[in-house]
Amino acid sequence: RKERPLIRNVMPALNVYKGVFEVAPNMQMMVAAYPGVKVAKVPSLKRVAPGYGGGQVSENKYYQKEETKGEQVDRGEIRQAYLYGGEYVVVTEDQKRDIKSAHQLSMKVYCFVPQSQIKPHFLCSDTDVVVAHPEFLEPSSTAFSSLVTAMSEDRTAAMVRWVKRNNSRAEMYVLFPVVQSKTPNYSLHAIRYPWKEDTRCPK
Repeated sequence: RKERPLIRNVMPALNVYKGVFEVAPNMQMMVAAYPGVKVAKVPSLKRVAPGYGGGQVSENKYYQKEETKGEQVDRGEIRQAYLYGGEYVVVTEDQKRDIKSAHQLSMKVYCFVPQSQIKPHFLCSDTDVVVAHPEFLEPSSTAFSSLVTAMSEDRTAAMVRWVKRNNSRAEMYVLFPVVQSKTPNYSLHAIRYPWKEDTRCPK
């Protein structure tokens, strides 16, 4: 029996970010980021093997009021609400458009922290590799390698606010320095920091 290879050949990864990396207001450099590690997705339990009858599943949803059990609610009366504190707050589509922020492409350092303060279970997420921009190697390459070297020697990590695409939401990432003999010699591994809701146990 032919065994499956442990390493699979894949297509070259496209960059997920090309733009400015702001360490401080007077220290900016051009960087590029590429996918490094992706979390494997568990197969959906909703899949049904096609068999007799085609394997199709019909869904019939209905909603009932808690106050008067048994009384169904018309679909047109249902409103989406968000849990805020101990109450549900209804937000209309017009209100969503008014409060929507237009974030610009950016990566900005908030602070540097000791690597020992980062909880290991907070690092179980997708990882991107940040390197100096290949089209703007100087002076970005020198500044970038100096930053990575300093972070590696001090064993610090950087907390950054990262907007990968225009008008997408801003997320917090933690950057770990990586110095190695093979190319790229200097890089930062960016791991998405979880939101508070991501670390809670399901109810």
